[in-house]
Amino acid sequence: MEYNIEGIPLCPLNREPFKADGPCKGKNRSLRFKFTCPKSRRDKQGKCYHTCENPCTDKKSGRMTYVYLNKDFRLYPSVQRNSSEWDETYTIRASIERCLSSFKFNPCIEQPKTVNTTTMRTDLYLTAISKLINVILAYAMNNIEYIRSINKLLKIAA
Repeated sequence: MEYNIEGIPLCPLNREPFKADGPCKGKNRSLRFKFTCPKSRRDKQGKCYHTCENPCTDKKSGRMTYVYLNKDFRLYPSVQRNSSEWDETYTIRASIERCLSSFKFNPCIEQPKTVNTTTMRTDLYLTAISKLINVILAYAMNNIEYIRSINKLLKIAA
């Protein structure tokens, strides 16, 4: 079985990516994702039927395969790529990464002029306190979109 860059299995005949059929959880089993043939369809009762002209398997439902997440954590995170859950989680993660990188944009932390760890720690604490004050002000003014920027808050206050 071959896989594409995103870890989705490919059909052995035409290299078309399989369709995700959701996670499979069983008692005393590890979490796994189920993938079905791209040419298989489900009827109203939920039964799967194969519609390929020259099938690669003799099963009526077509080829199905499972991907175990614990084999490669980098390729298979706990959330399936190209899903709505992935999009929601990724936007939150990107926001957190931007917030953490904003701490590093402080010149005292990014390029410190001192090697004294106490001074560097103090600079980090002061940066964190100023970011927290920024969040509190934005929340108090009911302008959540101004959480990341002190300049926008200063323009409103002036």
